[in-house]
Amino acid sequence: MADPVTAVFAENVRRERRARGWTQADLAAESGVSRSAVGTVETQECGPSLGTAVRLARALGTTLGALAGERPGLAHVQREARAS
Repeated sequence: MADPVTAVFAENVRRERRARGWTQADLAAESGVSRSAVGTVETQECGPSLGTAVRLARALGTTLGALAGERPGLAHVQREARAS
C-alpha cells in the first residue's frame, strides 16, 4: 500500500487528467512522461520521481503542492507547526 501522500498525489493526478478529458496517453504526451509512468503513478505502484511529478504538475497546469493535497493558505501554518 502506498503512503498517504503518494495516494493523494495519484488520486489528484487522475482527477485532474479526467477533468481535462485526457487519456493517460494524452497526459504522457503533454508532460513528456511515458504512458506507463503515468499509469504507474495513478495506480500507486510507486511514487513518482521529483522530475516526473514536476512534469505532470506543469502539464496539468497546477502545482506539486496542489497535487500532493496541500490546501492554499495553510502552507505557513504547516511550516510553523513543524518548526515548533
